[in-house]
Amino acid sequence: MTMQKLIDLAKSKTSKNILINTLGNYIGVFTTIIYFLALARTFSKPDMAIYSVLFAIANVLANFFDLGVNASVYATIPHILHDRNQTISFIKSNLVFQTTIAIVVLFICWLFIPFVNTDLLHLNTSYINYFWTFVSVIFFMWQNTFLNVLFASERFLFANIAQTVSNFSRILLILIIIYAGKLTVTNTIIVLGILGQAIFLVCVLWKRGALLREFLQAPVLREHIKARFMGTYFLATQTFTLASRLDLFMVAHYLPLAQVGEYSIAQKIILNIITTVNSITQVVSPQFAKVIKKIEVVRLLKHSLLYILVPAFIFAAAALTPDIIYILVLSEKWVNAIPVTRALSIVYIFYTLLNIPLLFFLYTIRKPVYLLIINMIFLTIMATGNFLLIPKYGVFGPAVAMGVAMVVVSLFTFGVIKKEIGKLD
Repeated sequence: MTMQKLIDLAKSKTSKNILINTLGNYIGVFTTIIYFLALARTFSKPDMAIYSVLFAIANVLANFFDLGVNASVYATIPHILHDRNQTISFIKSNLVFQTTIAIVVLFICWLFIPFVNTDLLHLNTSYINYFWTFVSVIFFMWQNTFLNVLFASERFLFANIAQTVSNFSRILLILIIIYAGKLTVTNTIIVLGILGQAIFLVCVLWKRGALLREFLQAPVLREHIKARFMGTYFLATQTFTLASRLDLFMVAHYLPLAQVGEYSIAQKIILNIITTVNSITQVVSPQFAKVIKKIEVVRLLKHSLLYILVPAFIFAAAALTPDIIYILVLSEKWVNAIPVTRALSIVYIFYTLLNIPLLFFLYTIRKPVYLLIINMIFLTIMATGNFLLIPKYGVFGPAVAMGVAMVVVSLFTFGVIKKEIGKLD
């Protein structure tokens, strides 16, 4: 690519939106790091383990109750945005669909809490922590849906301002609680999983009384629930979400809480870096829904891969960061988490690069079945690998399993995308 093309790319609307989104996400990462470090230095290893596992449960369930809606948002909103009534009805219909399913399923899940708490995850924590975790699932789900509606509408600045207000509010509340000496797993879940999301929703709807009335009066229409498209995408995303969080759950099952806490620290570092990946995919996703011709697709793939190299380099940097830096930031207590962080950082470079081809499958050719196949392969290798490797290699088992999974998935993805691009005009 010539220097002039790079300059033109930097000046493009996409680059500006990515810059806004990346800046917003980095502010979010900064605030996350602050309260993450505050928790790491305040919580005991068992408490850190309990909080991390419960928060992972909340994220898995929130992703489950996405039910493919957010894929439908990105595939549909750019095409109906000109029709305000239809757009509002689409949003309400899908939100009602999500919330109804979530409440029913969470009630059923509550019946299995005794088994999960004592026999499956060995957390032996208070049931009130599970209650607030379940409540946070609803708030996470609502925030994700509204956030993706804003992104699909290319309202990146507004979305990031709302997120930033929410993030700083959460960190302020956490620091106040720590200063008062009242930090517990329970109030941490309430602040980070409920109040933060509620503040985001208030920011989105602030001084928008007319819009809120339109939303409440809008009809709920079955035609807005894209069942076939959403169903395949739903299965695909759930297999990936389960596969990507399975490591922490299996570590919790096989290893002592202290080691679970150490692994959770390494995983949290990785998840913070993944935020930079999301800041790019959130911007380019609507563009993948618009391109049709082969030349447009190839150009978008090249440009998107250039953008995605940034988080890939961040993962590489995390793998090369000296021990002294990690110790300075995390304290000596978490020294055993450092080599695990390095191992996970290396394999997540592959994950970063894979994100762009998956957007092509999902939004351009609209074949989420490829996403389902890829994630089924990923889940199978991760489940088998973790089952065999964690008892033998401890906290390093998941990194080995994920490395094998990423290589296999990368080879499959390369073959499929080459075939599908060849079919385009």
